[in-house]
Amino acid sequence: MLVTELALGVGPAGDGHVLRATHWVFCNQLFCQKLAASIRTRLQAVATNWREGQIVECLVILVQRLWFVGQTVEVIKEAQELMLLVRNITNNWIRLLRREISNAINLETAQTRSRESLHAALLCRKTFVLEAASSDPGFEHAALACFLECAFTIKDNLSLSAKGDMNTMPTALRRLYVGDLKLLQSLEPQIRWSLQNIPMAVNAAVNSVWTDSVGPSARRFSRWTVLPAPQDSWCTARSLGGEGILEQRIDFNFLEGTLYIDGQLLGRLPEEFARQDFFQKFFGDRIFLTRPSCLESMSYMFVSLVEGHEVHFGFRNGYRFMR
Repeated sequence: MLVTELALGVGPAGDGHVLRATHWVFCNQLFCQKLAASIRTRLQAVATNWREGQIVECLVILVQRLWFVGQTVEVIKEAQELMLLVRNITNNWIRLLRREISNAINLETAQTRSRESLHAALLCRKTFVLEAASSDPGFEHAALACFLECAFTIKDNLSLSAKGDMNTMPTALRRLYVGDLKLLQSLEPQIRWSLQNIPMAVNAAVNSVWTDSVGPSARRFSRWTVLPAPQDSWCTARSLGGEGILEQRIDFNFLEGTLYIDGQLLGRLPEEFARQDFFQKFFGDRIFLTRPSCLESMSYMFVSLVEGHEVHFGFRNGYRFMR
């Protein structure tokens, strides 16, 4: 907290330097290079540990100081690269934590991981100040996919970790969330341009949150269509069916992150399945999140893969079964 407050404070006037007494040292290129190297080393050390969100938040603020007040092209470029590194690290955390939440053994664990996932998504979105400051009309493909995945993650975990009420958030998390809303407003024109010009990025985002469907197993969609006003924050498409695979309607709010599959949100597996002997034998008391199944005669599917496999549940001749 001390480093964060010092980095964000303007400080006393000092000797009249434009950067004042607190930040004049950023005029020294050697200092900036040493600071950037230290930040990179620290980021690489915590890259696989999502529990280090507080440290990464502090490092993001320092990187942004470098970017905002750096005096040379080399320093600014290094700061941009560090922000992209933070984006990659926190985006990876989001995906790891999604599996942890889906596989949580109890509600308390799920809520803890959900709060960590929300924090990671908000940190990831802080790096999009790069796009906000850019003169480009829109995002690149990877950036838009990442941004939309974060939108889904924030919306999805607000209900579990903060019960949908911003006032119940810890102060630091609430500050990040308010800042994210402001950033979202400034980025909205670029988001809309990008949806019209690189709709395939929406495919990548939806696939990343739909049972980890990436690579050869990725689902294919019809072209995304943005709905007319006043529903113009929603885009819709259909997942393309195949042999034994149902076609499903997908509705995605690209600003808020709400995702509907056949009109249903993310949910838990009903108790009528979770109490079955076959479920207890394979999964015990673990809590799994589900979506509507894309297979014929099946009702639900786990959000995350289990040992590399999709798991579906349905009814056959009146009996509940798993596939």
